[in-house]
Amino acid sequence: MKIIAMQGVPGSGKSSTVARLAAEHNAVVICLDDIRAELTGDASDQSRNAEVMPLATARASAALAAGRSIIVDSTMIKREWLGSWEAMASKHGADLVLVSVRVTLATAQARNASRSRVVPAHVIERMYNDLQAFDYRGLRVQVVDNN
Repeated sequence: MKIIAMQGVPGSGKSSTVARLAAEHNAVVICLDDIRAELTGDASDQSRNAEVMPLATARASAALAAGRSIIVDSTMIKREWLGSWEAMASKHGADLVLVSVRVTLATAQARNASRSRVVPAHVIERMYNDLQAFDYRGLRVQVVDNN
């Protein structure tokens, strides 16, 4: 059983990677944007974020209790965002793997510009810079180069 935590800026190709990994591992996908959309009707609406993580962790815990692996589809730009998933992996005896989907900033910006839900360029740049400072020590990491 695995918890696969996705990492990457918008436009990096996380969604394509999630689809491939979900099929390979027969995993349940826990997408924070999808939960936001369920709650607000808009995946980019952050107004009910306090409800997103409890729903995500409840769904993930139920899937793990049923013996299923999960994929957490999120940007996971900051190390502290992994905390609840590390605790859940320990509680359920699951392996935690961080799949870091990497692209250049220029590639992410170009892909983002062609998406239906465009993230502001300055936000992607900030997230990209945060990712460069990420502390990977002690984590099992799989890198996917999506340039």
